Amino acid sequence: MTCKTPSQDWSSLGAARHRETGQTPSGNRAIRANVEQLTDGRTLQVALTGTSNSVLARGFSAGIETHPNVGRLLNKSVGASGSVAIAAHMHDLSLGGFQYLFVDYCVNEAYFVDNGYEEIENVYRHMASLIDFAVRQGCLPVLVNLPTLHAVGQDMPVPAMLQQEFTARGVPMFDA
Repeated sequence: MTCKTPSQDWSSLGAARHRETGQTPSGNRAIRANVEQLTDGRTLQVALTGTSNSVLARGFSAGIETHPNVGRLLNKSVGASGSVAIAAHMHDLSLGGFQYLFVDYCVNEAYFVDNGYEEIENVYRHMASLIDFAVRQGCLPVLVNLPTLHAVGQDMPVPAMLQQEFTARGVPMFDA
C-alpha cells in the first residue's frame, strides 16, 4: 500500500467559497495543529465513512480500530453505497475532536464508473463536498482506494481522478 501526499497546501480546498465570503479557512489552522500533535505521544482520533470494506468484521476498520496509536474510532460507514450517499452520511457526522476522516468510497465508484452506472464528474462533486466538510471541521480527510480484484493493476478512472484533483492539492491518499 502506498500513501501519496505531494504537499500540505490546503489553500485550494474550498477556495471559491472563501473568496466569495472573504473568510479565512479556519480548518487550515486546525489541520496543521492536528498534524503537529502526531509527534507528542497522544493517541489518534479517527473517523471513517465508506463502503462494505469499512463495515466488515475483519475489514479496513478492524485494522484501524486495533492499531495501538488509535485512541478512538468513529465508524459511520453504511456499506454497499457509492459516493452519491455522502450527503446522507454527512447528516449526523460530527468531526469535532477527530484528527482524520478516512474516506472509503473508491471500490464501489470504480465499478459504477467503469460500467457506466455513474459519471466521474458526479463522483468528483460528491468527494469534494465531503473533503470540504471535513476540512471546515478541522479534520484531515484521507482518501482510501481499496480496489476489487479485477481492478488491481488496471488504470481505473476514479483513483486517477482523485489523485489528479485531490492528492495534487495535498489530500493524502492510501492507494492499495
